Amino acid sequence: MYFITAIVSREIKERKYLPRTFGFSGSLKTARRWVNDNVCDMHECLYDHIVIENIGPGIHPETKQEWWYKWNGGRWMICKKPDWSVGRVNWALG
Repeated sequence: MYFITAIVSREIKERKYLPRTFGFSGSLKTARRWVNDNVCDMHECLYDHIVIENIGPGIHPETKQEWWYKWNGGRWMICKKPDWSVGRVNWALG
């Protein structure tokens, strides 16, 4: 499955990296379209990064692959994995 999680990368009320998983798809193509189209306004004037994670079934499954996006002037743009997120995976499932 391809999980779509938006993240606030700046500190808000003494908390950093506030994630919210918006949903999932069985298709990477569909998940990417939802992000590119900003379906249901996943930016919400709050989130500045989105990660799509390919996560399989199981207890504590590992993320197989991930695709990062950054909010840039009204749309989500593909970006490299931010430095602040290196070493952290499974944003969607915790």
